Amino acid sequence: MLATKVKRYVEEMLEGKLMEMDAFLVDIEYMPESSALFVAIDTDPGVTVDQCADVARFLRDKLSDSPIGEYIQHIQVSSPGLDRPFKVLRQYQKNVGREVRVELVDHTVKEGVLLYADAEKIVLGIESTDKRIGEMEQTEIPFVKIKQTRLILRF
Repeated sequence: MLATKVKRYVEEMLEGKLMEMDAFLVDIEYMPESSALFVAIDTDPGVTVDQCADVARFLRDKLSDSPIGEYIQHIQVSSPGLDRPFKVLRQYQKNVGREVRVELVDHTVKEGVLLYADAEKIVLGIESTDKRIGEMEQTEIPFVKIKQTRLILRF
């Protein structure tokens, strides 16, 4: 109950600040046992360390005078990380054109180029299995069927 209250409060508090920075909230995690608040933010070109520090200072200042401030001793603001699953629509939209791995709720996996994302679905470009090299089949996947999506990192 406290964790939900803290998350909602912080989300509302950050709304204006993130809009001003043209950033978006990816995740909030509150751990009552350690009084720690973890916030993941991003921007379309990628979030900077300075932006994370700015949001952390903002939270520290605002939370010190708030009704939930006594429950938060540690604040960490960071990017969501390249290896983390997508949490919000804007992450999908930011990564259009990149290769992703989509795990579906039925445990099947699809890999391909993210071509499109809206509030209801994504569209993947998956290499054709027939002999037409370079052609892609477009596969539409509703969000209700997606368990998680991650970037495919190639080195």
